Amino acid sequence: MIFYILFLSSIDFILGRFFLRANPPVSSVPYASWDVKIENDITHLYDVKNKKVLYIRDENGYRNFRKNKDLILTIGGSTTDQRYTSEEYTWQFLINNKIKDKNIAIINGGVPGQSSSGHLYSINHWHSKSLDVNKVKKVIFYIGANDFHLFNKDVFGYQIRLFLANYSFLYSKLRDIRYLYINNVLNKNANNIYFGEKRNFEFLQKGNLYNVNVELKNQSRIYRNLFKKLMLSTKKKFPHAEIYLVQQHLPGCFFHSKDIVENRYPIIYENDFLLKPDKTLYSCIMLGKVFIEQDKALDELSEKFKPNVIKMYLDNPLNDVGVYDDLHTNNLGSKQIADYLLQKINF
Repeated sequence: MIFYILFLSSIDFILGRFFLRANPPVSSVPYASWDVKIENDITHLYDVKNKKVLYIRDENGYRNFRKNKDLILTIGGSTTDQRYTSEEYTWQFLINNKIKDKNIAIINGGVPGQSSSGHLYSINHWHSKSLDVNKVKKVIFYIGANDFHLFNKDVFGYQIRLFLANYSFLYSKLRDIRYLYINNVLNKNANNIYFGEKRNFEFLQKGNLYNVNVELKNQSRIYRNLFKKLMLSTKKKFPHAEIYLVQQHLPGCFFHSKDIVENRYPIIYENDFLLKPDKTLYSCIMLGKVFIEQDKALDELSEKFKPNVIKMYLDNPLNDVGVYDDLHTNNLGSKQIADYLLQKINF
């Protein structure tokens, strides 16, 4: 029996390395898209007739950018991807149009739902294999909102699943079927915020104040170690690049300091489940906790591997009219992000 299992496992991994080799590196990244051209109807988001945007990802998984240029790689989740914003209104495109150096191309490497665990995998198995690392001059992480889910996840198990997705033929095919099913279900669910649904609530003018420095012990340690690996791997894979960490701002989370946040989302978005933070969609308390743990992780790194930190969440540059739901930007919000980063980063 043991011999039979080992034999099948060997065949599976041989097939996996053979059949998956022809696919681009991005193909092993969950929820990433490549070589697609999709026209999205966003009439319901902008209250105008026949409003459509074209969403394009090239053969390597990036939104359209000018080739044969020095590169600035932007990494994050759906707020970096901006699926329902046309290319010319993404914050990357707006920045690219305003910087003086026309030999620079800003790449959109956002993947909806991706957390720092996924970013680490993408750095090692996607970006560093798809791009000329010598041409990447800056790497900008625009992150935070997806990371508090990691405080309630089995990160080690997630890494194992990613490894199998990259090398196991059978597992990769089963995973593809699962993602197709999930995507079909989500597309049919009109209330799912991931696929772009206009909010049906108003932000609070005045919310409750919370202390964000909650104690989560083991989860905090696991997250700090993961985040240190992300910074170390990024610098090692892109040794000539300046690394920037933008601790993103959510318009419903008004931070008075790094320890005190005012939650301006309606009551359904307040987090009363600190032991199970994934029970709420986005939590201002846990967002602040993410940034506190990121800062602690960076304190444990040598200066060589420390990124330039931009505490966007303390400056509160986004407002409620800049997002169509609770966090995803419309054209105005993308401009607010672009204007803010142009002030903070020397492009």
